[in-house]
Amino acid sequence: MTTSKRTLKTPNRLSYNTYGTDKEYLQRLEKHLLTPLQGMEMLEGDMYMSDYRELISALWLIKNKDQ
Repeated sequence: MTTSKRTLKTPNRLSYNTYGTDKEYLQRLEKHLLTPLQGMEMLEGDMYMSDYRELISALWLIKNKDQ
């Protein structure tokens, strides 16, 4: 139930002009965190720029959750 406006049902910022439910927020966060963390685990800590970008996207979601 993604919308362009914040409502009681969609309180979480998913991207610049997109808001969603708690479930959508957690799914988006998981999408950004899962691949880089699995890659780091398999490569014993090595990180690629694409993994770094996904982690930065996850950080943005966390920092801007309530703004």
